[in-house]
Amino acid sequence: MRNPLYCGKIFIPPYKEENGCFVKGQHEPLISEKIFADVQDILDGRKRIVKPKIVAMDNLPLRSFLKCPKCKRMLTGSASKGKMGNYYYYYHCSSPAEHGSKQTRLTRLS
Repeated sequence: MRNPLYCGKIFIPPYKEENGCFVKGQHEPLISEKIFADVQDILDGRKRIVKPKIVAMDNLPLRSFLKCPKCKRMLTGSASKGKMGNYYYYYHCSSPAEHGSKQTRLTRLS
């Protein structure tokens, strides 16, 4: 992970009065220089590792897999508490700006 060959760089060692340096190699890089620099920051402890937040609810198994029929963005899910204390789950678009001030609720999946 520390080898700069991955981003297309090779090291030219010092020779006589010249300093050593990294130069662009003739090979095709496997990753970009930015990704290489980000990995080095993480390995050196200078950058916080951001872990993805994964929340899976048994009542909303299709969340993030369905697309809104109007704007084609991913749907999310929510629960509402009814009069009798029961929870009702539904999918809705996560972009209320596309559908006005109210979020679109999907009552039937087709």
